[in-house]
Amino acid sequence: LDMDLVVPLVSEWRIDRAKLLEAMDDEEAARVQWLLASELKLEPTQEIEVRLALAKSFLALGDKDEAAYHLTRVLDLDPKNAEARELMKLTDED
Repeated sequence: LDMDLVVPLVSEWRIDRAKLLEAMDDEEAARVQWLLASELKLEPTQEIEVRLALAKSFLALGDKDEAAYHLTRVLDLDPKNAEARELMKLTDED
């Protein structure tokens, strides 16, 4: 079994599952899928999508430290990412 072929499929499956769960308003289950996806080898665009979703989820929970962690990773990959920059401002608010 060629894992280089399997991992991208699993990544896509996790991301699609997270989106579906979000659409069903099951934020907790979606967050689990986003977290599982974040542990896989992702393409940079996928990692940005996953980490932005995680940051939003953790901000909604009030966990600014965890949100900042994921936003920092997005900005490492894409320093000009406007959405990450705006969300990062929310992690600095008291």
